[in-house]
Amino acid sequence: METETQAKLATLKQILSEMSSILLACSGGTDSMLLLDVAHEILGDNLAVATVSAPYMFAEEGREAAAEANRRGLRHYHPHLGFGEGPADLWRNTMDRCYLCKTYVFEELKRLQRRFGMTWLMDGTQKDDNPADRPGFRALRELGVRSPLLESGIGKEDIRKLAQARGLVCWDKPSNSCLLTRLPFDTAVTKEALRRVGEAEKLLVLYGLTRVRARLHGDNLRIETDSEGFAKVISEAAKLVPPLKELGFDRISLDLEGYRS
Repeated sequence: METETQAKLATLKQILSEMSSILLACSGGTDSMLLLDVAHEILGDNLAVATVSAPYMFAEEGREAAAEANRRGLRHYHPHLGFGEGPADLWRNTMDRCYLCKTYVFEELKRLQRRFGMTWLMDGTQKDDNPADRPGFRALRELGVRSPLLESGIGKEDIRKLAQARGLVCWDKPSNSCLLTRLPFDTAVTKEALRRVGEAEKLLVLYGLTRVRARLHGDNLRIETDSEGFAKVISEAAKLVPPLKELGFDRISLDLEGYRS
């Protein structure tokens, strides 16, 4: 492992060692799972884990985070956001949906933090997460949430190297985002829309696509993927289209501009 990455890891450990007890918001992605691993090494039982679930979040990643916390014998909390709960504009998928979601979710986690007497609340935000693209950053700062990966200067490449070196099976897991990002802005969020786009993306992943997004536009599905996935969709179209059509899509298209965050 490169010396620079090792130095960043040493900085991360120093930051964590100064935090007497922590509640970690863990999504199950590689960033927060690495943070869980390092924080557990430093803090032991003074670390607790919270996994928030919501209708627009991928349940499988939450289950992975919960399983890892339980495997380590850590306290694990599982707040749930029900359909329609929270700010109304969140469910209208407005431009500030990320800020509204983060504020609502982390206010609940702050209550958990205070209830159980944890000194800090932290999340897996890292250096390569661009605040200009992620309005949720503002909510984290307003609520005093710590982001030790960001504070240590650790970016995505460092995270993958560290996760692999530490034997984490998720080290090469593709980055993900919530299902609200698969719907157009200013579109009323429905259970059916979330179900259809979620099932479509799972199906595409089952066919071997890794960097992929299934975008919903009314009753039409637009697939974004990388060059490797593009070739796979074309070659497997005869197999892919029928099950996607069964989800209720009128038309299925492949975006020529490819995968975009």
